[in-house]
Amino acid sequence: MSDSEKSVSLINFDGLSQIGCALLDKISSAVGWVATHDTPNRIAVKQYIEDIQNSDLDPLLKAAKISRAKRDIKEYCNQAKIISDAIPQLDSTSDPSKLDDDWLFMFMDKARLVNSESLQAIWSRILAQECNESNSIPKRLLHILSVISPRQANAFKIVCQFLVRIFLKDKSNTLLIPIISSFHPDKTDIYSRSGLSYYDLQELDSLGLLQFLSTHHYLEFGHSCSAYRIIIENKIYRILNPNHSSKLDLGIVLLTFDGIALCSIIEHTSPSGLLEECKRLWKEQNNISILEVCEDQAETATADTATPN
Repeated sequence: MSDSEKSVSLINFDGLSQIGCALLDKISSAVGWVATHDTPNRIAVKQYIEDIQNSDLDPLLKAAKISRAKRDIKEYCNQAKIISDAIPQLDSTSDPSKLDDDWLFMFMDKARLVNSESLQAIWSRILAQECNESNSIPKRLLHILSVISPRQANAFKIVCQFLVRIFLKDKSNTLLIPIISSFHPDKTDIYSRSGLSYYDLQELDSLGLLQFLSTHHYLEFGHSCSAYRIIIENKIYRILNPNHSSKLDLGIVLLTFDGIALCSIIEHTSPSGLLEECKRLWKEQNNISILEVCEDQAETATADTATPN
């Protein structure tokens, strides 16, 4: 066996942080998963299969065992890739020992079947997020991610590009809404240009990541409300209400609890034109206008209470 083969390890412990070691210890104690320097991928495959071939088993049983061996090692490698990618994303204050054993068992059971690199990246962020903030990732989301396709995951990432955050009362009381209003038949709208379709929204609805509404959803201005604060494209704006009876159109999509949890770990950038789309939607609605405010002013500004409708 060559030196190059001996140097291939599933997880390299050299320089691994204390928090990274704590995560591996937690996974080992919770589900019995083990990672060592002595189990490199190619060595494991060759040795395992060689032992089976040299045995006195029936040829059919040998074939079955070899197939099972290759599958087991592939699943192990999927888990190893996700864990190793999660470790650099752990905060200095992370405490993997607080991971719920049942949550971790379900995570590892689902992660072993994740072969797509794009989905593995999501799973690694999921693990890191749960380590960084306990109970932030619901078990139902793990099930959703176990059946989602790379295409559906990409569609949800596009939905996240249209997110705006509306301050209802203060920074601890906000709405996270994807502003998706309508699709044009000729596909000239901002959503179609970004690669999103009605079919995508229907699939994401069936998965449980969002609610695809048949009619538009609105946010009512309170009786004494004259403005909201809102974040669009990482800038803070004021939405000015010309009359107290106005309603703010929030479009046809609402995130579920699982969808909000997933969007918190998905990296996304607002598409060019989102601000203009919001201005168009709300100006056509009730002549509602948007004014930019600087961040230090927004810190001290007090937003009025609003009620979803």
